[in-house]
Amino acid sequence: MKRRVERKHHMIEGIRGRSGQNLVEFAMIVVLLLAIVLGIADFGRLWMTNQAVTNAAREGARLAALPNGFSDPAAVTTSVTNYLTSANLTPANATVTLSGVSDGTGLPATVTVSYEVSGGLFLGPVLALLPGGSGMPGTFTLTQTATMRNE
Repeated sequence: MKRRVERKHHMIEGIRGRSGQNLVEFAMIVVLLLAIVLGIADFGRLWMTNQAVTNAAREGARLAALPNGFSDPAAVTTSVTNYLTSANLTPANATVTLSGVSDGTGLPATVTVSYEVSGGLFLGPVLALLPGGSGMPGTFTLTQTATMRNE
């Protein structure tokens, strides 16, 4: 009976002796997991922004391809700006380039939208604190082009 009690007491001591080790391991792993989760959030934000820029260029090209008299360069630029605003993006960060808006039927109308987005909403500032910088650029330029034939 005494041997069982000693064995149980020895097991409890072994568990208590490792509690500091568990805390250190948890601290190391939770930092890594948090960085992964925040990296996923940053990537998702950049992907959403890229999709919005793609759709803004497509909306502009759709309007630019309308027959003469239905659209002009100012209306196309306004359409792109309105789409970016509805996607909660800052239109001031966008550059819209147009070509072929009023050309003849069958010729291409092209809209290019370049949007500057800051790199890493969560991880960018944290990685910048590391020695040698983060290796992550301060801003990304997302550029999308849409082309449609003039009607």
